[in-house]
Amino acid sequence: MWNLTRSLSGALLALTVVLLGAGPAAAHGVSDTADVEFAQSFDGNELTFVVRRAPEVPGPLRVDVIAHQPVRPVTIELAARPLEGGAPAASERNASTVRLEKGRPGTYSTALRVDGTGRWELTVQVGDERSVLPFRVMTPRPAAWEATLYPALAATGVLIVGTLVAAVRRRRVLSVALAAATAVTLVVATTAASLSPFVPAALPKGAAPTVANDPAQGFSANGRPFANAVITTEPSKPVSGRTFVVRMRLLDGSTGQPVNDLMVHHGALAHTVVTSKDLSFFRHVHPVLTGSGTLEIRLTVDRPGRYLAQTEFERADSGGQQVSGSFQVGGSKLRTPRDEAGAPAAPAADGERAHVTVSPSRVVAGEPTAFDLRVDTDAGPARDLQPWLGMAGHMFVRDRRSDFFAHIHELDSMAEMSVPNAVPRDETVGRYGPVLRFTYSFPGPGRYVVWLQYSRNFTVHTTRLTIDVAAEGN
Repeated sequence: MWNLTRSLSGALLALTVVLLGAGPAAAHGVSDTADVEFAQSFDGNELTFVVRRAPEVPGPLRVDVIAHQPVRPVTIELAARPLEGGAPAASERNASTVRLEKGRPGTYSTALRVDGTGRWELTVQVGDERSVLPFRVMTPRPAAWEATLYPALAATGVLIVGTLVAAVRRRRVLSVALAAATAVTLVVATTAASLSPFVPAALPKGAAPTVANDPAQGFSANGRPFANAVITTEPSKPVSGRTFVVRMRLLDGSTGQPVNDLMVHHGALAHTVVTSKDLSFFRHVHPVLTGSGTLEIRLTVDRPGRYLAQTEFERADSGGQQVSGSFQVGGSKLRTPRDEAGAPAAPAADGERAHVTVSPSRVVAGEPTAFDLRVDTDAGPARDLQPWLGMAGHMFVRDRRSDFFAHIHELDSMAEMSVPNAVPRDETVGRYGPVLRFTYSFPGPGRYVVWLQYSRNFTVHTTRLTIDVAAEGN
């Protein structure tokens, strides 16, 4: 009898070890324990808004604003309001103000308050620029198998104690009956634990519900259709040296309605790269969401001509996609760029410098090419490169004919984020370097321009290369 009880106890311990290894449930790649990041380009500042996980509901909601150099002094007004489950909260605790200091990059923290789960929105106001960032407040919800497993485990523990007591008092019939009951509950618990990896995890409370692919709602067989983009400028005829607005209206490819289901994709709702047709101008910015399906960026350019805008985003229940468009700028060429947001950063005080090695040195179309970006300082190799937009580095490729564009992520950080339920790296922690690795196969021969970006000391650096690609097999 003692051996049976000891075996039952051992099995119970093994089950507990199995349960401790269970991971959190996730909804659309975001778990109830994850933070949400939104990169935004506001009033000449490149910012990342980090909405931290709410530890309890009702309770505080911490929001961190990470500012990258160059930092312009602005006041940021933040407010959170629920979009479901009752009337919008009107408390002052749901609003806060953050003031950026000129030349001081880093984290600016504040706290709001949430009083329920589900859909919320964070409103960001900087002067006359306003953005709406959608997020969800989620709390864990037990999976279906847990309703069977945990009661069975509790019953097993109670029965084991009862079996021990009956055995010590030499009540043979009772101890046998309790041992049998213990075996039954243990079998139930074991079965539930064995099946748990195959049972879908319960969505957290407040998570987005699973939506059926209903064609009437604009779905195709494999999810939502791609969106179309209409790009305009305000004023309609911008000129160099003056700030203007580039507006992108995203329309559903099936219904024609504004796209209102953008998801966080690599730390932003949308990523836009603006380049001039002559490849001399480059900006990697993050539009603000000003309304349903409407994205805007404020831009100042230093020369007239045609500019291309490529924007990447992801929709709910669908994959990522890229839309593109162009706009014309008049005026005359300026001697120096006046775009403070995109002006080259001043050299670092520690002698920071970047060098790119291309291998093989003769680049051939259709064959992999390695780009190793190495960062050094006067003190030695830089090992404090910070992740930006979830990656250690970004690489952009465009051809001279303006009909090709590609965006590539750094290899090691991309591998880290490819792991299921991977948590984005904190932008405030420098942990990469001194070498960032990229690989790419050019689609055809010709001349391409490559831009490589990395972040260090809250400053995003850009390195530009011109690559001549030989014909395949030549």
